[in-house]
Amino acid sequence: MWRTSALRFPRASSIASPLWKYTASGVTLSSASLKNSKPCCRKSDFAYGAYLLRVPFYTLPRELSLFLPETEGLYSGLISHLGQNVKKMAEFQGEKGWYQASEKPESSNVKSSQKYERFGETIRYLTWEEWQRFLDSIDNYEHKLMMRLIYELGCRVGEFVRIQLRHIDCHRGRVFFPKENTKTRRRRVSHVPLGLLNELKSWLKQEGRMSVRKEIIKKPEEFLVSARRDYMTHYSENRLRQIFRQYVVKAGLDRVYALDSRGRKLHELTIHSARHAHIVHYVHIHKLPIAIVQKQVGHTSLKTTSVYLNPSDEAVAEAYREAQKKPILHHHNS
Repeated sequence: MWRTSALRFPRASSIASPLWKYTASGVTLSSASLKNSKPCCRKSDFAYGAYLLRVPFYTLPRELSLFLPETEGLYSGLISHLGQNVKKMAEFQGEKGWYQASEKPESSNVKSSQKYERFGETIRYLTWEEWQRFLDSIDNYEHKLMMRLIYELGCRVGEFVRIQLRHIDCHRGRVFFPKENTKTRRRRVSHVPLGLLNELKSWLKQEGRMSVRKEIIKKPEEFLVSARRDYMTHYSENRLRQIFRQYVVKAGLDRVYALDSRGRKLHELTIHSARHAHIVHYVHIHKLPIAIVQKQVGHTSLKTTSVYLNPSDEAVAEAYREAQKKPILHHHNS
């Protein structure tokens, strides 16, 4: 038996059996019993069985899609097929931890991260001073250019590593993110500051990837950054996380805020903190309209971006410092 957590299921060799079973905590369910107990279709049996066992089916391994050869897998065909039916089942039973299919985007090249709380424990960003310290600690020009681009674009690391030269409009100073490369499955355009754009073009010319005078990209299909010199394979997301962490430690900014269930350290700052820092800085320091920032970073809802309107820790501290400088006026009753 192949097992994960409390859930057990047959190996591929026994999938041909018409009654595949779930066994957890002494409870056994079959596809036939599920059909009889609830009016669900064949594809829903799998998810509903997981639901009855209080196991969110979207957390189960991809190998389970072998049970459903007519679908493309748990993360595409099954989820889109279930739609609101499974969501209503979960809401009817009041299962708060159940995955709601309406919140799951179409399949994308960029993996969805787990939901995080918003401020305080939530949005872990670098202050403006910390961001400058971080940049000052980077002694590799290419690494610094990558980190500055991630910050200024406000993009996710998975979106950044998939940027190809054909996605960059050097004349208008913008980067195009096709929908298959975004987590939200929506295309967008993000803008690059002129100074950083000029540095990017100078680097591309130095690498021989852009003509010097006419500024024409020689091989548009190449990735912007790559661990290989042929630029036909993009950086892995984990490699960029390692690079970010290397300089966070070097700058003395590494902070551990908790331990996970396995006793591993959870670090406050990750490469996603650069995206958070972009939003916080442009909303609170540069005072950009929130709708503009929303378009730049690719939030599907203005409500998501509006969370960043909450006062930052620095703003609260500064407000109190200013208040404490003012003399206290004593009012005397007449």
